[in-house]
Amino acid sequence: MRCFYCNFKVRWNNDFDTEDTYPESEYNIVSMYQCDECDTWYEVFHHKKEPETKIKNKNVVLNYMQEQWEKAKQMSLFKNLRKEVEIGKHGTQKYVVKSGKNKGKIL
Repeated sequence: MRCFYCNFKVRWNNDFDTEDTYPESEYNIVSMYQCDECDTWYEVFHHKKEPETKIKNKNVVLNYMQEQWEKAKQMSLFKNLRKEVEIGKHGTQKYVVKSGKNKGKIL
């Protein structure tokens, strides 16, 4: 990289995480360069931040809400469709086995 003013080769000094130096920046890294000829400083920003953390968290929340809604729907169906059994209705109480090795046994 060359200086924009004197066209002399610039020297790399260091890189910084923008969270430390520029918290509002939309980039992750800032590199510092200096021209030894005219003493000009350059700050070059790299690696644009991606807003995937918000999207990732949003998807996690949406998946959790979907699972909870499905569980609530299943419980609602279970409660509403369940019917009480009447004991002894249709000859189910004191049933006598008619064939097999337990013939004549009362259940």
